Amino acid sequence: MNKIYNIEKNKIKKNTQIKNDFFSIIVPCFNGQQYIHRCINSVISQTYDRFEVLVIDDGSTDSSYEILKKYSNKDKRIKLIKHKVNQGLASARNSGLNNSVGQYIAFLDIDDWWPKNKLNIYVSYFLKE
Repeated sequence: MNKIYNIEKNKIKKNTQIKNDFFSIIVPCFNGQQYIHRCINSVISQTYDRFEVLVIDDGSTDSSYEILKKYSNKDKRIKLIKHKVNQGLASARNSGLNNSVGQYIAFLDIDDWWPKNKLNIYVSYFLKE
């Protein structure tokens, strides 16, 4: 299940500048080479483009890191974090949270994908509040 959270400004590290109406999408990856293209392409093709993608390679032993590195070199919105050894899903998500700058946080697993208007739907929901 995809989850999204609105991060309150006072809960972010003091030295982090929050970007309003900006999403931080956290994508943990462990040996996900067969899913990476569909997952990352579904994010970078969003109709709403105010986001960063924090992909955490959690000690993959396949070619996941190399594939992700190519994406991060092509698109500055993709930030790649590497764990030398597998630390598990919670640790990977925490690494993403610790490096995020968005007002909104969305979690996406490497074997999932989003329709093109997913973030537009989220934005319209949050603007109604």
